Amino acid sequence: MEGQSPTIYQDIVGLIEGCVQHESAVVLHVIPSSVDFSTSESIKICQKYDPRYERQIIAVSKIDKHDKGIAEKLQGIGSGSLCLPLGCVAVLNRKQEEIDAGVSFEEMRRREAEFFRTNPAFTDVPQEYLGSQELIKKLVLIQQDRIRCTLPLVIEKVKEKIQTMREELKQIPSVILTETDTRIAFNEILRNYRRAVEQRVQGDYEIKSEKTGEKFNQHAREKWDDRIAYHLKMIGKCTSEEIQKILSKFTSERQKPQVLQSIEENYGGGLPNFPSSNIIQQLYQPYHKQLEKPCKNLVLWVEEYMTACLAYILKTVLPTEATYTLPLSRELNNITKGIIQHSKEKCMESVHQMLEMEEKVFTVNPYYLAIFKKLKPNES
Repeated sequence: MEGQSPTIYQDIVGLIEGCVQHESAVVLHVIPSSVDFSTSESIKICQKYDPRYERQIIAVSKIDKHDKGIAEKLQGIGSGSLCLPLGCVAVLNRKQEEIDAGVSFEEMRRREAEFFRTNPAFTDVPQEYLGSQELIKKLVLIQQDRIRCTLPLVIEKVKEKIQTMREELKQIPSVILTETDTRIAFNEILRNYRRAVEQRVQGDYEIKSEKTGEKFNQHAREKWDDRIAYHLKMIGKCTSEEIQKILSKFTSERQKPQVLQSIEENYGGGLPNFPSSNIIQQLYQPYHKQLEKPCKNLVLWVEEYMTACLAYILKTVLPTEATYTLPLSRELNNITKGIIQHSKEKCMESVHQMLEMEEKVFTVNPYYLAIFKKLKPNES
């Protein structure tokens, strides 16, 4: 038809399905008496959502043009019928001339009753299957029954919705109107932030079962989480393993040729049977230089981890809906980064001092300190 949407059929079917798919809906089919009820398009659509026909009722229209066997058909018996728990009701439609003549509904109900009373095809049909008045009664009873069945569930869903909304309202931060309110809110955020960090430092956090079997990977930074105690321990352990790996070469069998060569090169630098201390220093020097990288990497890893971890923890304690969340988060993160940067510089200084100290030759001989104390008074 001109001007009609090409998808009008699909649109109508979609509209019907959107209504009948709800369990609380009851479908009233209006089907002409001469049509096979089981082949009706509306029946087929509803069968998908109500295969047992428990929520469907048929108003049989154009009853004055019925076929043979209409009495059985109305009662769900015989071909072309459909046995519905809610049943069928036949109604007499107004003809066009009756509409044009302005026949009232009261008069039409009288004519309808007269039609069913005088028509021999409906002599043995129970009264509940005949007339618009019976259809109205049936619809009222169905409505009462549906309300009785569905109202408790509706009330329960409303209660759940109210409870959900209350929980959401609790998450909305209170309005800050005064300087005192601002100070209270700020102190509360800092208190929660400090508590959250302390818990994670002390190992007080939820252990997720899916992560317990995963091996710590120092290079997979994207998998690191907020378990501070665990990650700091594993970062330190990885660094310790790297240092041990470097120093283990110092006492390996492969070191013997180099030791002999160093003794040969320093021959004469000390008394016989007392090799020069330069031998140890020369042998140790290459390994000492290798120690610098893992030690400094340890500081850098901790800096990177703590910066990301503290930013994440801060995000969890800040109210998501508050207008001040973004600027406050930015300022607190800047302060945190500054403190971490300062701590990193101090740690780097300590690393340099320890590396310089380790570069010097020292002895663990217990007689060394005693001899040193005897010589010290003589120097004065």
